Amino acid sequence: MRGRSGSSSTGEVGGREFVGADLAFVDGEAGTVGQVHWFTAQKSNDVLDVVQITGSYAGARKETDYGTIDGVVDSLRINP
Repeated sequence: MRGRSGSSSTGEVGGREFVGADLAFVDGEAGTVGQVHWFTAQKSNDVLDVVQITGSYAGARKETDYGTIDGVVDSLRINP
């Protein structure tokens, strides 16, 4: 389900469709920082909320941390 740096994708988490974006940037002190963003919408009466999940990882730990982020995202459930 997960994309890689610079990519966007869609996937299902807990029966709900999410749109994802994966990006990386370089910080002068921290070095390369990657972020995984997942978005979905939740309608409640006449209000539409956007739910965003963001996980960050150090560039040097991408493969290890990405697996951890995937596990956390896969465990989430959003109640209607």
